[in-house]
Amino acid sequence: MNLNYNITTIAKAIDCINVVNNAATINTVFIDSRCFFDANTSLFFALRGNKKDGHQFIEELYKKGLRYFVVDDNSRNLPKLKNIVYLKVENTLVALQKLALFHRNNFHLPTIAITGSNGKTSIKEWLYIYLKDFYNIVRSPKSYNSQIGVPLSLLQINSQHTLAIIEAGISQKGEMEKLESMIQPDYGILSKIGTAHLENFSNREELENEKLQLFENVVFFHHYKDNFQKIKKEDESFIIEKTIPHSSYTEIVLRNNQKEFVCKLSFTDKASIENACTCILFLLKFNIPVEHIVCQTEKLPAIAFRLETQKGNNNNTIIRDNYNSNLTSLSIALDYTQRFNQQKKVILLTDLLQDKISTEHLYQEVAKLINQRKPDVFVGIGENMKKFQHLFHHGHFYQNVEDFIQGFNLKKLDNACILIKGTKDFRLDKINRLLVHQTHQTFLEIDLTALLQNIDYYKSKLNPQTRLMCMVKAFGYGSGIREISTILQHHNIDYLGVAYTDEGVELREQGIKIPILVMNPEEVSYEEIIHYQLEPSIYSLHQLENFIHFLIDKNKRSYPVHLKIDTGMHRLGFLEEDVEELIATLNSQPEIYVKGIFSHLAVADEKEEKGFTLAQIEKFKQISNRIETNIGYSTTKHILNSAGIEYFPSFQFDMVRLGIGMYGVYHHPHTIPVHTLKTKISQIKTVKKGEYIGYGKSVRTEEDTIIGIIPIGYADGFSRRLSNGKGSVWIKGRQVPVIGRVSMDMTAINLNKIEGIKEGEEVEIFGKHRPVEDLAKEMNTIPYEVLTSVSARVVRTYYET
Repeated sequence: MNLNYNITTIAKAIDCINVVNNAATINTVFIDSRCFFDANTSLFFALRGNKKDGHQFIEELYKKGLRYFVVDDNSRNLPKLKNIVYLKVENTLVALQKLALFHRNNFHLPTIAITGSNGKTSIKEWLYIYLKDFYNIVRSPKSYNSQIGVPLSLLQINSQHTLAIIEAGISQKGEMEKLESMIQPDYGILSKIGTAHLENFSNREELENEKLQLFENVVFFHHYKDNFQKIKKEDESFIIEKTIPHSSYTEIVLRNNQKEFVCKLSFTDKASIENACTCILFLLKFNIPVEHIVCQTEKLPAIAFRLETQKGNNNNTIIRDNYNSNLTSLSIALDYTQRFNQQKKVILLTDLLQDKISTEHLYQEVAKLINQRKPDVFVGIGENMKKFQHLFHHGHFYQNVEDFIQGFNLKKLDNACILIKGTKDFRLDKINRLLVHQTHQTFLEIDLTALLQNIDYYKSKLNPQTRLMCMVKAFGYGSGIREISTILQHHNIDYLGVAYTDEGVELREQGIKIPILVMNPEEVSYEEIIHYQLEPSIYSLHQLENFIHFLIDKNKRSYPVHLKIDTGMHRLGFLEEDVEELIATLNSQPEIYVKGIFSHLAVADEKEEKGFTLAQIEKFKQISNRIETNIGYSTTKHILNSAGIEYFPSFQFDMVRLGIGMYGVYHHPHTIPVHTLKTKISQIKTVKKGEYIGYGKSVRTEEDTIIGIIPIGYADGFSRRLSNGKGSVWIKGRQVPVIGRVSMDMTAINLNKIEGIKEGEEVEIFGKHRPVEDLAKEMNTIPYEVLTSVSARVVRTYYET
């Protein structure tokens, strides 16, 4: 942003209740206390959410130098700090929207608004590709389309922009009217209406009518249903006559009265074809030359708004940004790297995509973003990076990737968080291959955006005061304990839960500071528990006595612990008959402070066992109340697991524990699968009829058989139980059976019924097309075992969309 408003002007724009006379210039507003900001020119809006309140971060931001805050007038106990400036308003979200409207009204540029359920972001990005040769475009970052996202998008507008493309999304009635008044669109697109947010509307028609309010004042809007209708362009009538699918691309045939035009689209899926047709017909209405549309359609990229994270060599964290390489996406990527605060920062950046904006001005803005972040190492690659290297405070500059590889000492990148960002033309994959830790072709993708959306779903079931513990034991359910915990901390989760002390130690050494509960602390680990400020679960009188003796030796008092109660699962935990002696010990030993009391539900996910679960909860309530009454203070009580949150939300107590639910397992209609295990075909061969395949000659072919060899075996977590057709994988839209025995490192699959298959083809073991539950059934086990069995040699790739 580069708003350039003084504080007094902003105060008037947002209807500030108190009188503010201040000439300080504000260039940026922000709502996330974790993002980078320039303390001298930034303004923080303290928004209130369901679980977090921006007002609680005021003191933290003040310590970082910030002095300007927009706050709710009814906020109690605002910090009284020297030279702090509060702009008090009735509602900070409404104030943010008012500022966006004020800013929007200062610019008279044509604006395209996009709404719908499916495809909004893809359509927006493809429109940008089509139109960037004609306009200097400002567009919504990623999928910023909410009551918060839209004003933040509009505040990106500056005097150099000549077109705006803004997404608008709603989840409740009455929201679109607010968005329309801010965006003030001249043109519009309504993409396909799906079932998202339908729960808040009577039917799909009511949802569509709500979305149509965005277009009440437009010159024209395009409806996705019009994809094959006639479009009037100047003196010619155009129609999409047909779409012709091929194995690797689709032809979209346009026709006017005299001539046929064929747009070649490098995608074959239905959604991409629909989105491309929507773009093409809108652009014809928008009077873009048909020849330009044909040319650009072939260049449309896959829209993957991914910030991918991998473990690198020499204790590196590698972040690859596949989002479009422009100023807005650069700022987003730089903020993303902030969460890896335990490592030095390295930024490797190529020339950026260029709108209709002067090259020098663009790189002045790039340099400003980089110089503000003060990375430990900055590398610029490309002709323009070298040309404008004088704008950067420090750095290493190269004409191309080959020059960088030959001329840069990679040892400078040890123990670093490395952001690699740029366009595909620069072949940054060459650098990535030098830095990544492993080259195994089998890899586990972890969708962090889906993870956070799943957490938000479970949070929506919680009372505002209920705290959330996320379980990251067993290597984060196979996902990577460090990476998952880092994002959970970044998003202000209250607690983490681990099984063993060494897991908690690893997290502390990686910079995780939030409270950590150790479920099964070993006696030999008590020293580390205290040193790393971990909170142990105490589950027996013998263990309690040992821990107290250790605390006495260390001269420790009031050390926080969580008492585990056995309410019927009969694993670890105090039995009811232990409680009297437990209370007596607690009251006589000042070394222990009972921070929490908890138990574990055995069958919360089984509806027919509801009575057993309710009996467990009642026993827990009685025992925990008895303990609290006798020790004379309240504790943090928690019993609900993922299934408990879903089916027994009335018994939240003070905290809940979310585990497998974070990962979108068990076909839940409101959660999204987080994991995708993939590999690639190493070799394809034809085995003659009557030949044997694999160890033990367990399969003899009954016909000539095409097989594919994939580099995954039981050492990777692909169980030997899947041998001889019991297991299958997903490839090119079909289930493909395993043939022969699964070996340690390789598996053969039967490709007889798949046409056009090639070596290097991607194979999904489980994920979005094939749920992990299906593989678990083939293995005669549960998804927990499948996820936690994926071995450490399988590359983990983390991404946000």
